[in-house]
Amino acid sequence: MESLNKLIMSRVNIIFLLGILAFTSLSCEAKRDFPPLVEQGVVLDLSSAALIIGEELVVNPIFQPNVFPQKNYEWEASNPSIVDISMNEDYSATVLAKQEGTTTVRFFSADGELEATAEIIVTEFGPEDVTEGAIITVNRENGGGPNAGEGSLKLIDNDFNNKYLTEYGTDMWVQLELTEARAVDIYTLTSGNDAPERDAKAWTLEGSNDGTTWEVLDTRTDQSWSDRNQTKEFNVNNEERFKYYRLLITANNGSNLIQISEWRLMVISD
Repeated sequence: MESLNKLIMSRVNIIFLLGILAFTSLSCEAKRDFPPLVEQGVVLDLSSAALIIGEELVVNPIFQPNVFPQKNYEWEASNPSIVDISMNEDYSATVLAKQEGTTTVRFFSADGELEATAEIIVTEFGPEDVTEGAIITVNRENGGGPNAGEGSLKLIDNDFNNKYLTEYGTDMWVQLELTEARAVDIYTLTSGNDAPERDAKAWTLEGSNDGTTWEVLDTRTDQSWSDRNQTKEFNVNNEERFKYYRLLITANNGSNLIQISEWRLMVISD
C-alpha cells in the first residue's frame, strides 16, 4: 500500500511539473508575440544654426519613443557645396562649414517614413550680436523689478548662468529697442537652470519701426530644450531693418512661472 501511495504521489508531481513547464512555454511564446518596439518619429536637437567657415557642429537625432533605432538612416545636405556632412556611429551627424550660404541638413529613414531637418547658415566671419545697448521692456516684470536677481535685465546681460523669471500669462511679451534699425537674421534663446516646465514652448517674433505697428517675422511651436542653460538658434527670413523686436510667448510647458536665461539678436549682413 505504501509503495502504491509513493507511485501515485510521484505521478502527481510529474504531472504538476509538466503543467508548470507547459505554462512557462506558453508564457514565453506569448511574450514573443509582442511586436518589437520601433521608433515612430524623429526630431533634431536644433532647428537651425549659424556656422563660420571651417567650424564644425554635431547634430543629434532624438527618436520618439526614446528607443534604440530599428530602421536604417542617412544624412544629406540640400546644398553639399555649403557643408560636408557625415554620420557618426550614434546616428548623429558632424557638419563642417565649407563656404558661405544656406543649406538644409536632412536625417531620414531608408524606407522614407521618418525624417527631420534643420537649416544651417554659413558665414565667413560669423553673425554680429546687436543686443548690446538695446533697451528691454516687458509686460510681466519680476516681483523685485528689472534690477532684481531674476529681473528682466538678466534677459540681455550676456550671462547665461542667471535668468529672467516672472509669472506667466498667454499675453506675455518681451521687447527690445535697438540702438539703430537692423535686419535681424538669427535670434537665440537660452533655457533656465532648472524646472523645464517653465521653459517657453511657443512664440512669435515681430518687428516694428514705431513700437506700435508690428510685422510677424517668425513663429515657433512645440519647442523644447534637452538641457539646462542650453542655447538654441532660430533663423529668421528677414531682410527689413527694424528698430524694435518683440517676442510674444504664447505657451510654456505648463508652469505658472516662466524663465529664460538669455535672448540675443544677431545680424549676418544688412
